[in-house]
Amino acid sequence: MGDDFWGRALSGDSALLGLSRADVFGAFDPLLNAFAGLRFQRDFSNLMIGAVPTYFLGAVQRITQGFNRNSPKTNTAEFNQLKELYQLAVAPAINVGLSWAPGGPLLAPAYGGTMMALTSPNASDAVAEAFVGAKGAKTDPGDE
Repeated sequence: MGDDFWGRALSGDSALLGLSRADVFGAFDPLLNAFAGLRFQRDFSNLMIGAVPTYFLGAVQRITQGFNRNSPKTNTAEFNQLKELYQLAVAPAINVGLSWAPGGPLLAPAYGGTMMALTSPNASDAVAEAFVGAKGAKTDPGDE
């Protein structure tokens, strides 16, 4: 193990993460993580509304951002919109459908594996890529 490993392991970020995962900070952990997340442009308002509303409202926000921040030279905005739409609507529908599917405990492992595969980030990437091409692909032929 080189010096790079020990440098990362003993860094402040790594130590804070370890203490957080060990629940050393207790009820104050969400506040500490919120302050630590400021460098990633995390929004404090998400702290009060909870994980489920944050997930759905975040997806809606990322879909609508594509209308405001869209470059005609690449397909990145369209790719991100399709990916978020898949995660917001299609993935939950797949989970509900497979949860209600008949078969009981005999088919439950197959349903579970299918749910994991079809609701993963890789699945939403594949769907978005099938519709608009690889993320970041140039769409302006005059920009060569």
